[in-house]
This record gives sequence, C-alpha cells and structure tokens, in this order.
Amino acid sequence: MKELKDIENISFEELERIASDGSIRVPEGLQASVKATIEAAAAAEDAKRKAQRRFAWLPYVSAFAAVAVCAAIVFIAPERTAPKDTFDDPAAAYAELEKTFNYIAQKMDKGIQMAEAASQEPLEIMSNTINRTY
Repeated sequence: MKELKDIENISFEELERIASDGSIRVPEGLQASVKATIEAAAAAEDAKRKAQRRFAWLPYVSAFAAVAVCAAIVFIAPERTAPKDTFDDPAAAYAELEKTFNYIAQKMDKGIQMAEAASQEPLEIMSNTINRTY
C-alpha cells in the first residue's frame, strides 16, 4: 500500500498506466459500496434541505416578535416626563460642567501619554535590533 505522499507525487502518465492495467482486480462488492455511499450522501443532502425548509420561517417570527415588543414598549409604556434640573443657579451648573470636562481632559491626557509611550517602545526595540552588531 502506498503512502498518501507517494500517491500525490505520481505523474499523470503513471496514473493513466495504472488505470489501464487490466491485471489489477477490482474488489468484490466495490460497485455496491460506491452506490450505497452515493445514495447515503444524496439522502443526507435531502435531509439537510428538509431541515432548512422546516425552520425557514423562524427569522420572520423572530423579527415579528421584536417589532411587537418594540411597539408594546412605545405605545404601552407610561409617558415620560422631562428630566428635572438639578441646579437652580445656571452659574453653578456651568461650574459643575467645567469641572467634569476638566476631569475628562485629565484622564484623556493620561491615556494619550500611555499610548505615546507604548507606540515608541516597538520603535526602540526595532532600532536596537537593527543596530545590533553580530
């Protein structure tokens, strides 16, 4: 018995010569075995198609259910009131907003510094590797 690598490396002419060799006997029952394999593959394909058709309606039902839930939320949910102001003085509200934006800016600066440091490290490693003498 030949290895798979050997079979893959056989030339087309050699394969043709082997195929036309009449002294090689075909095993008993090969035709029936091949026929049974083809029929089994066809039956499996039919079963797969039937299963796909059986559940073809599922996406439509899911979409309808999602639309129904959204409609129920929109139409049945109680009316929402406008949010209340938390500050009576507009100057105090503006000061709090400014404080929040300063906090965000500080955190973003820290993140940007970390990203810059991380982007420089690979460049340093590459330059050290290139400049290394062997």
